[in-house]
Amino acid sequence: SWSIGSNLQLNLTGAKAAGEPFFSDGNGTGYDSYAYNITVRDLGPFKQIILGQFRAQFGMGLVLNNNLSLGKQAMLASVGRRATVFTPHSSTSDYKHLQGAAFSADYGGASLSAFWSYRGIDATLNADSTVSTVLTDGYHRTAKEMQKKHNTTQMTSGLHLGYDATTARSLDWSVGLSFLHTRFNRALN
Repeated sequence: SWSIGSNLQLNLTGAKAAGEPFFSDGNGTGYDSYAYNITVRDLGPFKQIILGQFRAQFGMGLVLNNNLSLGKQAMLASVGRRATVFTPHSSTSDYKHLQGAAFSADYGGASLSAFWSYRGIDATLNADSTVSTVLTDGYHRTAKEMQKKHNTTQMTSGLHLGYDATTARSLDWSVGLSFLHTRFNRALN
């Protein structure tokens, strides 16, 4: 992770599990998984712009939440959380992130957050090339596991419009509207 000034951050992380090939056997990129992104903060009305891999939370985590964490400390950390949050993804777990672009903008009490993601996911396929199982373990150690690596794609987009009267008029209420769309390139069966 590199910070350039207070507004720009670059992240690159690579990892592989024990037994996974390194620059061989179908894994020509070296590490099995990478986490990468560029984050720009406080650029005019834009609170945050992320290009690369990120995590998202809409509607206090009820509409979309791939920032899941468990335990008492996680509960305490979530107190007072905003309804919409994008965070740069810096873990090498292959399934708990989105990949593309995201931004959040505020003007007075009004806010707009949007994202677009397109990424390969691991899946077990049926004989007719439909998806039987979406895999989240991230292992690519054997030839059979390598065949399942990123053999399906997922496109996800989302938008959140909000108004926070606490910011705009010192009142104690907020309202928001969220939209979320996900599409796979293969049918789930």
